Amino acid sequence: MEQIKLEHYKALKQEHQYYLTQVQQLWLFKLTTLGVVLAVGVLSDKINNLGAIDKSTIIALSLISLPIVSFIIDLKVLEYSLHIKAISEHIIQHYKEEIEIHSWEERLWSKNPLTKQRTYLTIFSSVGLSTLILLIAFYFAYLLQQTWLTPLILTAVLGLLLLILCSLLIIPKLLK
Repeated sequence: MEQIKLEHYKALKQEHQYYLTQVQQLWLFKLTTLGVVLAVGVLSDKINNLGAIDKSTIIALSLISLPIVSFIIDLKVLEYSLHIKAISEHIIQHYKEEIEIHSWEERLWSKNPLTKQRTYLTIFSSVGLSTLILLIAFYFAYLLQQTWLTPLILTAVLGLLLLILCSLLIIPKLLK
């Protein structure tokens, strides 16, 4: 392999690894978000008066914002995943003569059952955790503000529909 092509390949793989690391860090943020939802829900009666605004309103609004943060993290994970796939596709197209490299990059995104299952598990675990965060956060928000039932249900349904729509638009690109 020519030296410049070798350096280019190394740079691409380094960028590939960087984005994989970012996806793992985003996962830690999501788990932290779930922990915050649970902690606030459990400790909401321990929080002192927050001034003129009813503390239960502030806590409920804070809880409702956490699923939004989680969904934004999902979008970032999808963005990084698409970038990783773009790097692999570039390598597949431009390193055909390097059979080992070409073969490995094709295998990462092939349509064989193992790689498809990996992609589905990644998507399900990400979307599943966001849905769990949404349901738990909205449940605790409802316990704090029972008059918000209708807006909470509408917001939850809208959030889930938006998540499904984004998933339907982006996930097929990862499975190509």
